[in-house]
Amino acid sequence: MNTLLRSIILTFLLLVSRFLFSQSPQLVIPTGHSDNMGSMALSADGRHVLTGENKLVILWDATTGRQLRSFVSAPGYHQGLFMPDGKSMLVPDQATASFSIVDIASGAVKKRIQPPGHTHFRFTPDGKYLLGGSSDGNVQVYDWAAENIVKTYEQGDPAKQNVWTGFVALSPNGKLLAAGGQAGMVDIWQWNVTPDGGTVQVSQQIKGFNRSMSAGVFAPDNDRLVVADGEGKIVCWSFKANKTLWTKTLDNAGQLGFSPDGKKLRVSTFGEIHELDAATGAETGKLYEHRHYGFIQPRPDRLLVAAGDNDALLLSLPALDTLAHFRQKVDNGYDIAAFPGKNQVFVGGSIHATRVWDFDQGKMLRSLPATGLSLHAVSAQNRLLWSSADGIEYFDVTDPAKSKYGFDNKYSSWSMALSKDGNKAVLANYDGSVVVYDLAADREIARVKPFGEKAADAIAVSPDGKTVAFTQLKSGLLKILNLADGREIKSASFENAGGVSWTRDGRIALGGVGNLWLLDGRTLAVQKNISFESYQPVGRFEWLPGSNRAICAVQDDENNLMLVDFDKSVVERMFTGHTEYPRRLAVLPDGRHFVSVSSDHTIRLWDLGLGHELCQLYTFLGSGEWVAVTPDGRFDGSQGGIEQLYYTKGNQVITLAALYEKFYTPNLIPRLLKGDIPATPGQQEDNVQRLKSPPTVRINAPAAFKSTAAGRYETAAAECTVTVEASCPDDGISEIRLYQNGKLVGGGARNLIVEDDLPTTKTQAFALTLAEGANSLRAVALNSQRTESAPVEITVDFRPAVNAQVVPGNNISLWLVVVGINQYKNPKYTLNYANADATAFKESLESHGRGIFGKTNSFFLQDAGATKTEITAVLEKVKAAAKPQDLLVFYYAGHGVMAGAEGKQEFFLVPHDVTSSMATTRHWRKKGSVAESYKHFPKKSKRKNNCSCWMPANRRERSTTRRAGAPPKKKRLPNSPAAPAPTG
Repeated sequence: MNTLLRSIILTFLLLVSRFLFSQSPQLVIPTGHSDNMGSMALSADGRHVLTGENKLVILWDATTGRQLRSFVSAPGYHQGLFMPDGKSMLVPDQATASFSIVDIASGAVKKRIQPPGHTHFRFTPDGKYLLGGSSDGNVQVYDWAAENIVKTYEQGDPAKQNVWTGFVALSPNGKLLAAGGQAGMVDIWQWNVTPDGGTVQVSQQIKGFNRSMSAGVFAPDNDRLVVADGEGKIVCWSFKANKTLWTKTLDNAGQLGFSPDGKKLRVSTFGEIHELDAATGAETGKLYEHRHYGFIQPRPDRLLVAAGDNDALLLSLPALDTLAHFRQKVDNGYDIAAFPGKNQVFVGGSIHATRVWDFDQGKMLRSLPATGLSLHAVSAQNRLLWSSADGIEYFDVTDPAKSKYGFDNKYSSWSMALSKDGNKAVLANYDGSVVVYDLAADREIARVKPFGEKAADAIAVSPDGKTVAFTQLKSGLLKILNLADGREIKSASFENAGGVSWTRDGRIALGGVGNLWLLDGRTLAVQKNISFESYQPVGRFEWLPGSNRAICAVQDDENNLMLVDFDKSVVERMFTGHTEYPRRLAVLPDGRHFVSVSSDHTIRLWDLGLGHELCQLYTFLGSGEWVAVTPDGRFDGSQGGIEQLYYTKGNQVITLAALYEKFYTPNLIPRLLKGDIPATPGQQEDNVQRLKSPPTVRINAPAAFKSTAAGRYETAAAECTVTVEASCPDDGISEIRLYQNGKLVGGGARNLIVEDDLPTTKTQAFALTLAEGANSLRAVALNSQRTESAPVEITVDFRPAVNAQVVPGNNISLWLVVVGINQYKNPKYTLNYANADATAFKESLESHGRGIFGKTNSFFLQDAGATKTEITAVLEKVKAAAKPQDLLVFYYAGHGVMAGAEGKQEFFLVPHDVTSSMATTRHWRKKGSVAESYKHFPKKSKRKNNCSCWMPANRRERSTTRRAGAPPKKKRLPNSPAAPAPTG
C-alpha cells in the first residue's frame, strides 16, 4: 500500500472515530414493544436484532438483549432491515414518512429514501434492489444505483381487488417473484434481473384460497412455493408440475419457513411452531412450543421468535437454547395520584404493579397490585381508588385486608371523578353512559347518557359536590349535571372542547385547541379567553394550592405542559421534555414542584420556579428496583435499578454503574427539592452530555497459563504476573484496576499526573498469589472523568503439582469451619453480604495457611445447608478426626439474637431454618446455637485437642478470638436488642 493511500485511510478512520466519540450519550428507556411484532431481522454478523411493531422499530444487542435505539415510524411503516453491506440498516423515518439508511455503529443517518411501497420489504439476493408491496397490490423495485423506483410488477386482477399485499417472496435463484393480497390469489412474475423501467405483467396466478394471504415462501429448490391464507389453508405449489402438490389446514397459520435442506416446512400458529414434511404436508412434530406469534430463521443455526408479552427470543438450533431475550424492562405506568398534604405519589396502571414514591425519603417505597385507570387518592379514608372493567375498585393503604376489588356493578368505565369528600364517584363509560355512585352506601345514584352513545371525554366535580361537568370533544359540547339525580342543568357549545376542571371559587376552566376559557360556573358565560400556540386541545388541569394557577397538559407530542394564571389570563411558562402526551399530573404539597406521567414511559419531577425538569424516575418490571436520573446525568437508586439503566453513545453501551464515581448522588430527590444541590452542574465536565467514551480493557494471560476454554486457564504455579491493557482514544487512562476473587489487587491508586498528560493506551502488570482452585480475575479501567470501562473477566484454576506441596515440620493441620447465611427460610431475614464475608475469610485463610499447616481441612456451610443439625454434624467430624496439636477456626456470618431472662441472657447464632425471631429461650436452645458453647468445644473432644476458636458473634460485631477455655468477657454485645429479634 503506497504512503498516500495509507494516509487517506488513516485520516478517514480518525475522522470516523472522532465523529463516534463526539456524539452525546443518549439515556435508553428500555420499554420494549407494547404490541405484537410484525417483523424481525438478525444482522449478518449476528450482533444485532431489529424488531418492528406498528409505528415502532427497535435495535437490540443480540448478545446482551439490551435495547440500543428506537425508531418511530409513520403509520404503515413498521419494518426494519439490515443492509447487504453489513454496516447499515434501513429503518422508518417518522418525519418524512419514508425510510432512512442509518449507520449501525454510530446511529448517524446516511441518507433517506422513498421506499417502494408500504409493506413486506426485502432485498434481492444480490443486494442490488429493494422490493416492497404496495396498497394497490403491486410490487415495486427500488434500484440503489439509480436511487429511485425503477419498475412495477402489476397484480393480475383486472378489478384491482388484490389490494394490500400480504407477502412478497423471491425465489433463491432470483427468477420468480410472488405476491399475495386480499383477493384470495397469488400473482407470479418472471423476475427481470435488469429492471429498466416500466411495468411487468403477471405470468401466472394461483387461485382457490379462502381469504387474503398471510404468508408465502419459496423452497430452496426454486420449484415449490408454499402460501397460507387468513383461514389457515396452506398450499404447496410446484412450478415444474404446474399443480398443487398438497394442502393442509392449521388454525391461525402465520409465518412460513423451510429448513435449510428444504425437507421440512415450519409453520407458526398461536403458541406453536409446527414442522411438516415438505414433500407431503404431513405434520412430523413441533419445533417450538411457547406463547408466541411468529418466527424467522435468519440462518441455519438461529431462530428468532416473537413471544408472548411482546417479547422476542433469539434461540440456537437445533438445541433451542435461549441466547438473548429482547423485552421490556422499564415499567412506569400511565396514571398518578397523590394524597393531599403528603409528599407521596402513586404511579400505576391496569397491567403491571402500582408503585409508591416517597419524595421525603427520595425513593420508591413499595409496589401494590395492578390498579386501573383514573387513579384517585382519598387521604381521609387512606384509600387509593380507580376505575376498571368492573367499575370501581380501591386499595386500603394502611390495611390491605380491607381492600375491595370491584363493586360488582360491571361498569365498562375508562374515567372517573370524585367529590371533594371522596364519598361520591362519577364514571364515564365506553357506551356513553354516565354513572353517579355513592361509595359510602355502595349503591348507584343515577345513570344517564348526556351525549347519547358517545363517551364523555372529560369529567370534573364542582368544589361544593353538587354538580358535575362533562365535555365531548367531537360534538364540542359542555354539559353540567346535578350530582344528586343526574339531571342536566346547563349546556353550551364550544369548538373542540377538551379538558374541564373547576377553580376553587366555583368557575369552570375549559380547554380547547389553542384556547383556554374561564367560564361562569352557573351560566357558562365566557369570562376570559387565553390563547396559546397548539394544534391539539388541553386535556387536563392540575391546580396549585390556594390559587387559580394551574398546570395544563396539552394532548401533543411536544411543548405539552404549561403553567397558566387564570386570574391574569397569561401562560406563564412552558415545560418541555415529554415526547408524548402527559396522561396525569400531581402537584406536591410545597406548591413548587409537580410530577407528570406520560405515554413516553417516563415519570418526570419538575420545578415550577426554574421552569424545567429536575429528574426522571424509573421502576422496573417484576421488581422493586428504582432509579432517579437528572438531565445532566446525576443519579440515585437501588443497586438492582442502577445495574439495569444505561446510556448509549453511538452503539457503545455505558451503564449507570460505570458512572458511579462522578455521577452517583445519594438522596438525590430530597436534595433537589430542598435546593441543597444545584439544578445544573457547576462545571462542563460534570454534565453527562459531555461524557467521553469509557476505555476498553483486556487481560493478557501469562504464557505459563494453559487455556482450557474461552476465558478459562490452568496453572501449577501459585505466583504469577498478569498484565492488563487499556485503551481510550477519546480521552486517556486515569487508572487500571484488577480484582482477584472480588478483592482489589494492590489497593488501587489514581495517576498523579495532570489530565492533559494521561496516556490514551496503557499496560500495567500485577503480581498475584493464586488461591488453590478457581481464581476470578476482573479488570476495569477509568478515564479522566472516572468513567469505568466494561469489565473483562477470566478464571484461572490453580492446581499445585504434587511434589510442590510444602510439608511443615510441626505437622499441624488446620480445621476450618465457615458458616455464611444470606438466604434464610423466612425471606424477611435475608442478608446481602454474609456469604461474601464468609467466602473471603475462608479463601484468605486457605491461601495464607499454605506453608504453615501441613494440611487444611475446610468445611463451608451456606444458606439452606447451614442448619443447627448440619453445623453440629461437621463439628462432630472435626472432633473425631483432629489431633491434639491441630488448630480449629470457626467463623460465622449471619443473624444473631439475645434471649433469656433479664440478667441471664445468652447469645444465639441463628441457623437457616429458624423462621421466627419472637421465640422462647427454650425454642432458641432447640433451634439455635449457643455462641458461648463454641469456646468449650475443644474440651469436649476425646483427644483434648489444643484448638483455638475464632468466632464473630454476628455481622454487625467485631470478630473476637479466644483460646479454648478462656473466660468470657462480661459485656453487652453491640447492636444487640434487649428483646429477642434478629440483628445483622
